[in-house]
Amino acid sequence: LAARAEVTLDFTPTDPQQRAGLALFYDTRNHAQLYVAGRADGGRELRLLRCDNRRVEELLLPPLPLPATGPLRL
Repeated sequence: LAARAEVTLDFTPTDPQQRAGLALFYDTRNHAQLYVAGRADGGRELRLLRCDNRRVEELLLPPLPLPATGPLRL
């Protein structure tokens, strides 16, 4: 199987717990997320997370810093 997805978002988080982006969801044990997250200093960053049979792994380490504002295409 092959798939392609993209999204353009204009998201400025005000809290490190806020995030927005794309999720590829198979079930609660297997999924992936590409998302923009807030940072404690008020900035934002791009993160990539994979959950493989309930084993969660951050794939972008360190997270990729992003411009503070403006639209992004994922």
